[in-house]
Amino acid sequence: MSGSDVARLALLAALWGGSFAFMRVAAPVLGPLWLAESRVTLAFAALLLLAVMRNDVPSLRERWRDYMIVGAINSAFPFALFCFAEQYVTASTAAILNATSPFFGSIVAAVWVRDRLTFTKLAGMLLGIGGVGFLVGWQGGSPTAMTPAGSWPPR
Repeated sequence: MSGSDVARLALLAALWGGSFAFMRVAAPVLGPLWLAESRVTLAFAALLLLAVMRNDVPSLRERWRDYMIVGAINSAFPFALFCFAEQYVTASTAAILNATSPFFGSIVAAVWVRDRLTFTKLAGMLLGIGGVGFLVGWQGGSPTAMTPAGSWPPR
């Protein structure tokens, strides 16, 4: 891995990790749905601009339903749910929970497509979650009345 690869990876980590702190601050002020919609719209505009600059704009007319489904499942719903959650949990807790996504993907792949969960994969999962916990820090606190899922909707 070259130095420029490491620099790009560090920039990506800073941008991605910083979004959790941003959501923690902005969600109570802007509202979770407005914040999630703004993030998705900004990402769409940036990616569309990049596609135009590369002269490689996909045909939206033919596959718009597919793009809407993938966008909703991969971006809109998760962003909205994280914005709702960060009104009640810390940014570091949200980052750690987000880091578990590949682990659940591995478990689903093991069940759905019979991809074996080897010792190496399980060790990688443990190392990954431990690394994220170490980097963002875990500040366990006593749960409030709003923390458990059973307390939704807020009163």
